[in-house]
Amino acid sequence: MEERNNLTYLQALKELEVLAQKIENPETPLENIAEEVKKALDLINFCKEQIKGYREETESLLK
Repeated sequence: MEERNNLTYLQALKELEVLAQKIENPETPLENIAEEVKKALDLINFCKEQIKGYREETESLLK
């Protein structure tokens, strides 16, 4: 995963899609699933932070 400082929202979404495919793939070794889930949760939290920031910025512009 790219460093979070250089990661964009769209890049994070793309990485989440790839991770979801890996997690859902029955060929993925069970040992790897936990690590993939951790990465996915990190990306989800990153996306939530981005959305929160954009929402707050938009709300301040509309005041």
